[in-house]
Amino acid sequence: GAAIIGMDIFFSERDKSSPRYVMQSMDLNQEIFSPAFSKLKLPDYDHLLAETLSRTPTVLGYVFDLKEARNTQQYPKISAAILEQGFSGREFLPQAKGITLNLESLQNNAISSGFLNSKPDASGMIRRVPLLIKYEDVIYTSLAMEIYRLISAIEVLKVHYVATGIESIELLNSNSSLAIATDNEGHLYLNFLGKQKSFMYLKAKD
Repeated sequence: GAAIIGMDIFFSERDKSSPRYVMQSMDLNQEIFSPAFSKLKLPDYDHLLAETLSRTPTVLGYVFDLKEARNTQQYPKISAAILEQGFSGREFLPQAKGITLNLESLQNNAISSGFLNSKPDASGMIRRVPLLIKYEDVIYTSLAMEIYRLISAIEVLKVHYVATGIESIELLNSNSSLAIATDNEGHLYLNFLGKQKSFMYLKAKD
């Protein structure tokens, strides 16, 4: 019954505990074992997860590399129009140089995805988070922003610039708009609600 499920982890490699993966990676004499192997219906955990994602409103996480360039020919899905108002050509949004995505079968079956990057202060504490990151001239949303966008039926995001950088990010749907004030790089300062366990926690086994 959940409206949206957000996964703040990512699955960039095959599940090596999957029985099918284990059998495929074993150094066996294929002439002897391949007929038997072909008849076995060994579970593939990645395939099972992909099937589950296809039936649920799940938003997956992924990570941008902000320092080192990697030539991957993969890109996250993006389903919202993101516009820049008053953009002078000077970049203020964080610029990514590479990306680590989920397995393609998982990425394609999720309803959407958002990046998990954070930016510690000089002290090492995380007091602000980027809401948008630009990668190869396309703007992408964070996991939190993407979850909020989907659950609020946001169709358009506008990044508003002034001379010193970004002033706000405006979220619009057919009925309303919301302007989120940010720092000049499009980061949102966190409003901590309390100490650890301020939110309800559920154990995975439950």
